[in-house]
Amino acid sequence: MKETINLELDKYESRIVVNALNILRNQEKLEGNDTIVIEEMLFKVIDAISKKKGLVRSLKFVDSTKY
Repeated sequence: MKETINLELDKYESRIVVNALNILRNQEKLEGNDTIVIEEMLFKVIDAISKKKGLVRSLKFVDSTKY
């Protein structure tokens, strides 16, 4: 069974998460590393934000390191 983490972030905090993932993705690209996992995570976060209305955003993360 997948372990999930639920976070409740306000608008400002959710922007910080998106920006941090984007910065990490860009750094990895500059170093010539694969960015697929980071991009998938970034898309999950953006999708969770766009589905939620109001100030509080709920993000759901699946811990894939358990497999």
